[in-house]
Amino acid sequence: MIIVNFCVYVLEYLLGLLCVVSLMSYRVLFLVVLPLVITLAFFELPSMCEGETTLRVRIGAGDKFLFFELNDSPMAKEFYSLLPLKVKVTDFAGKEKIFQLPRKLNTQGAPEAKPVVGTIAYYAPWGNIAIFYSDSNPASGLFELGRCVAGTDYIRDLEGTIVVERVETLPDKYMCPR
Repeated sequence: MIIVNFCVYVLEYLLGLLCVVSLMSYRVLFLVVLPLVITLAFFELPSMCEGETTLRVRIGAGDKFLFFELNDSPMAKEFYSLLPLKVKVTDFAGKEKIFQLPRKLNTQGAPEAKPVVGTIAYYAPWGNIAIFYSDSNPASGLFELGRCVAGTDYIRDLEGTIVVERVETLPDKYMCPR
């Protein structure tokens, strides 16, 4: 988005200069600048923004859903590549819900987690995912995957078998029965 705003600013500045410099600026505008802007808009800008995709996850149990946005660490991308998963969730220490992954994740370069309400993290020693519904103390080997962006109040209610899956976008209006 920053690149797009910068490009627009530069184009506006250049168009202003063209209008001041010559009376033929409209001809230059339509013959040179406009095709350049169209080319940039359709071919260059989308490719510049390709790396800005946010990884989103939905966790559901029955009619209750939580939505998470993952960070851009290689570990979070690896977790995302494992989805969808159908797993059994259990309560741990009265502060978090946990579930096992089919395999361990590589934690190299992953940020350490600050376990606060809404944090989804990977606990490397056990190879499990932790979702915090209460603040907790940091632990060695706990790495942050992302944050809950909708449905945080339902973390405590997760039990039994849950489905962890990819989602492209978040719902316009998050609705979940209590």
